[in-house]
Amino acid sequence: MKARKRRERPEDFLTPYLGRIFFRLRKKLMTQEELAAKIGIHPTTLGKIEAGEGRVRPDLAASICTALGVSPEEIVAEAIEDLKKDYRMKSAKERKESQALETDPLRVLEDKIREIHDERIRVDRELRESVFAWAREVITGAKKE
Repeated sequence: MKARKRRERPEDFLTPYLGRIFFRLRKKLMTQEELAAKIGIHPTTLGKIEAGEGRVRPDLAASICTALGVSPEEIVAEAIEDLKKDYRMKSAKERKESQALETDPLRVLEDKIREIHDERIRVDRELRESVFAWAREVITGAKKE
């Protein structure tokens, strides 16, 4: 039997960010077990949320915020800022990688062109020498006759 794929929800992309923020705030105030007991969930579930693996329902996020003494708006704003930072870092990294890829193929192409040019010069020289040798033979052979 095939496992059904979980349907993506719009808030899912913030889940890892929310989890990290919840973890940072909780770490300063209480243990995982204390917070889990306060909001009525299992510590393992809270651990998954903090790791960014568990889905954070809006009502659960509100309960966590209340228990930590922060507003959901603050948490979401911070999560969005973290998301923006990650995006900027990722974009910068991708630009750097892209530039490296653009540079490397050009260098490889230049090297290949240089190799082909050098080979062409070598072949031209050999061909010219063999043509001259053939021409000398023809000319010297014709003079003998």
